[in-house]
Amino acid sequence: MKGCGVTSIKANKIPTANQRERIIKALEANDSLELYQLGPIVGKGQFGQVRTSIHRLSQQKVALKVFSKVKAVVVNQIQCIKKEIDIMKEIDHPSIVRLYEIIETKDHITIVMEYCEGEDLASYIHRRVKLDENLVCALFRQITDAIAYLHRKSIIHRDIKPQNIIVQEHNSNVIVKLVDFGLGARDPTTLCKLTAFCGTPAFMAPEIIAQKQYDGKPVDAWSLGVLLFYMVTGKVPFEAPTSAELYPKISRGVFEIPAYISTRLSDLLRSILVIDAERRLSVDQIRHHPWLYIEEQQRNTRIPVLLASLTSLFVADAAIHRAILSEMAIYGLKKEDILDDLASKTYNGVTAWYRLLHLQNLKNKSRPSSTPATLMRSESKSTSLTSEEFSRFLQEKFNKAKNKIDLNQ
Repeated sequence: MKGCGVTSIKANKIPTANQRERIIKALEANDSLELYQLGPIVGKGQFGQVRTSIHRLSQQKVALKVFSKVKAVVVNQIQCIKKEIDIMKEIDHPSIVRLYEIIETKDHITIVMEYCEGEDLASYIHRRVKLDENLVCALFRQITDAIAYLHRKSIIHRDIKPQNIIVQEHNSNVIVKLVDFGLGARDPTTLCKLTAFCGTPAFMAPEIIAQKQYDGKPVDAWSLGVLLFYMVTGKVPFEAPTSAELYPKISRGVFEIPAYISTRLSDLLRSILVIDAERRLSVDQIRHHPWLYIEEQQRNTRIPVLLASLTSLFVADAAIHRAILSEMAIYGLKKEDILDDLASKTYNGVTAWYRLLHLQNLKNKSRPSSTPATLMRSESKSTSLTSEEFSRFLQEKFNKAKNKIDLNQ
């Protein structure tokens, strides 16, 4: 795709009228790929590809998941793609990949999301041969927190496996990111269960293999048990050369735990990998198992969450918020329009820009040598907004919406 000639603007440099016009045009046309400098393709799938990219206005690296509508329509996958997008719009968690923007054109649907540096868990384990229980506990705690968060929002992942978990090492910190919601689903009600036969064979729960109706949350819990076994042993608990030979083994649920595994971890594994889904530990019960709560001083491996990972990018503190609005306003964007999109959590070019500037500022703050205002130019009083003013703005939006509902009743 051709770029619109938009280049990154260095701090304290005022954009030209031509630059402002091109940026506003790109944002209004909802054709924000013009604001991305496309990088190499890093992955390919049946319906599209994943490539890295640089957001020109913030200089932040992102990932673009580009789906071909033509290919997706042929196999009736458009609705599945849109379901994945709808699920990602509801997620804002430090251990789950962030969604920035959705771009839909005549030929493509593009998901602009967080670029997760590092390597997948399978590669990470292969490089280390085997992980010790201390490190496994620290990583697994993050993974279960992410899945528990999804379950509280009635979202089921259905494809938990090492390839869908990215491990990032930052100095002495190790954090994880859960990715790929292509098989995600809403948690069904008691009157309606899931039926899709899907997932990665070695990580699929017995009830899926039985091709019966099933509840979603126990399926994710089973996959977590297989994942945990893999993390501490370097192999899955049920192995066979073909799916036809593998499925009966999973259905029987018989597996051996190596002698070097601790008693508490053995108990946890045997409590998760239970054939009967009703007797299987829930994800919340897994999180509160004693093995995950051994005294911190016995573990030596603490995983601090990085500031840029922890923070919701939709909500900046007052100083950063004012600086970002000032940065965006010099390109001709109206403060009220930016706030409107943020308040409604719209995933468009405007909020993507705001959140990436926020991310850039958080990264700068985490560097000892940097100053918080490095990326922003001096704040203009006409475009700044205090946290109190932003709260009033949100309250006004709420009151207007409430009054509209009352009039329609």
